[in-house]
Amino acid sequence: MEAQDHSWPEYIYQALGEIYYGGGYDHRHAERFARRCGGVDIETLERVLRERAGEDKIIAIYALGYAHAPHAQQLLAPLLQSPISLEREASAIALGRLKDERALPILYSLLQAPFPDPDAAMDDDFLSMISARMTIATMLGDWGKLSSTSVLRLALKAIWQWEQQRVANPLIHDELIVSPWQAYQHELAYALGQLGVYGALTDIAFSDSRRRILMIYIALGHLGEKGDIFTKMTLDKTLQGEVAKALERLFGLSEAEQQVCLKYFGNDYFYEGALDRHPSPPDQMEEE
Repeated sequence: MEAQDHSWPEYIYQALGEIYYGGGYDHRHAERFARRCGGVDIETLERVLRERAGEDKIIAIYALGYAHAPHAQQLLAPLLQSPISLEREASAIALGRLKDERALPILYSLLQAPFPDPDAAMDDDFLSMISARMTIATMLGDWGKLSSTSVLRLALKAIWQWEQQRVANPLIHDELIVSPWQAYQHELAYALGQLGVYGALTDIAFSDSRRRILMIYIALGHLGEKGDIFTKMTLDKTLQGEVAKALERLFGLSEAEQQVCLKYFGNDYFYEGALDRHPSPPDQMEEE
């Protein structure tokens, strides 16, 4: 994405980020939206919500939520009943950011919706779906609603089982460093850590490398550590020490097991994203 033109409100860029997975937008998208709709101020966004459809309306939904507009909840709540699925999804996410509990049933249903055929090619719709689920997982963890725990854990189990079906097909080769479904699992584990669900990995047959990294993300969620997790976990010795203590406290890992988790973090982070058909590294760990 090009450098942002700061004459446009941040909520417009945030809204564009919701619909352009991977950052495929720049200030020209904001300019075109403003030309089509007559501006980007709150009053204009409210008018777009009432009068327009399609992408412009979806941008307006997200933007009103990000802007914490005075009447956002009143305007967006009726769209939870929209016959248009994208409007329902966008409204639920926007209201969820405002911690409006009316959004929870749709947010939960989006996390529990079936995944596409595991043998299908990844297209923009698939990436958008994964992006939305990652957003919801992050939102629910930050929200702190304990009612979300079972939904998040079931979502983690479902995406792992789906991944195993996908990687079992030798005709599929995903040229990815970190697959979107792996990143989604990281977000789910982090959210479960925020909510205090430390036994979330029990009874799910993860590979050793995936179990290690998900334990670390649960520990990070417990610690509330945010930002560039990969860089921090690679370079920040203080954080590594805090994570090691959390692994002992939350999972009962021995010092040797803690060190295996930390030692293999970088390898585990990339390993199963790009090479998930290969066996895990030889160091085996006991189940927590």
